[in-house]
Amino acid sequence: MKIALYCRELRFSGGRSVALGIIDALSHMGMKHQYIVFTPDDPLYSALEANNVKILPSQMRGGLFHMLAHSSLHKELAEEQPEILFMMGNLGYRNSPCKQAVLVHNSWILCQDPRVWATLPVQERIYYRLRRALQAKSIKRCDMIFTQTPVMVNSLHNQLCIPYSRLGLLPNSTTGTLRERAPVPTELFKKTSNEHTFKAITISRYFQHKNLDVLLTVADELIKKNRTDIGLYTTVVTSHGDQAKRFISNIRYYKRDQVLHNLGEIPVNKVPNIYSSSDAMLLPTLLESFSGCYTDAMSGGIPVITSDRDFARVVCGDAACYINPFSGIEIADQLIRLADNNDLRAELVQQGREQQRLFSFSWDAIAIKLMSQLESLAGNCTQPDILEHPWMKWWQNYQSEHELPTT
Repeated sequence: MKIALYCRELRFSGGRSVALGIIDALSHMGMKHQYIVFTPDDPLYSALEANNVKILPSQMRGGLFHMLAHSSLHKELAEEQPEILFMMGNLGYRNSPCKQAVLVHNSWILCQDPRVWATLPVQERIYYRLRRALQAKSIKRCDMIFTQTPVMVNSLHNQLCIPYSRLGLLPNSTTGTLRERAPVPTELFKKTSNEHTFKAITISRYFQHKNLDVLLTVADELIKKNRTDIGLYTTVVTSHGDQAKRFISNIRYYKRDQVLHNLGEIPVNKVPNIYSSSDAMLLPTLLESFSGCYTDAMSGGIPVITSDRDFARVVCGDAACYINPFSGIEIADQLIRLADNNDLRAELVQQGREQQRLFSFSWDAIAIKLMSQLESLAGNCTQPDILEHPWMKWWQNYQSEHELPTT
């Protein structure tokens, strides 16, 4: 069977990691199917070409242009004639010549929290509202909709009235598992103060929903409490936009660089070792579908500090310290608590291992399950009952035992 995968708009961050992980797994799964992969012009994608994987790179602008265009895809699909089209970037194709599935991992589509929307500048708020409307309309016409967690499954069902019979789970795995890993990049930490005995890493581009500006307040609190033994590390680059430039500049103000350091961009193949070289992962995010940072941190054997939100709880369970992402004081206090408590760190690491074992998702296992469901879709077979999935049942039980904030 010939299967087309479209991921040209997945040029960075979590979407890119998901696409690379799945394509890498498919390239090692043998010749059962032929995969036609429409990718951005990126050497990491091109390197995954194999006997059964044909990479068709092209430059693609993002944003509304992408959502309204797909201009070249019609001709390419006519030439390749796939039996299944899998759109990996939240948007269904308007005139698919075959059965179509879509992966929805843009959490803005389903965000109902006014506090999160209020963080966006007016222009971005308008853009995301338009994007949400276009994407919601497009995915409704797809034959099957995959998403990454039970939280997103239930949100798609409840908000967009998509039947559970058309929904599938396609979870995330760890970043940088592309068969080879780089040496431990300790030189990155050597560029900063050697006085930090506790290092907390935040690997993220500068997006508004990542809430990185709260780290400036966290740094102020740590300095005020004379806790310069705790180091915070971010991975923002100036190309992320004007707000990213302001964030980097503000680190120098009030001598925040005593505790807060920006490492710049981290290559994908160095990500696993950055985590294992740190003492904790801190992610004060306001909105996620499934952040690979959680699985990366648990796989790296370090504890997680993150926002007390359903999207975090569904992945981390009891394997994280949860904080109010709007409170720099609370985040600083949690960092100090974790830095000073070896037993708590060990307990969270062990809980992370248990959580990983509970939902042991490798890219190979994810790709095998995905292909099985796409084969069923092509053959008009009944899909497995999503409500019987072990993760769906676990989440239902977890919700009944915890009072959870939602987004």
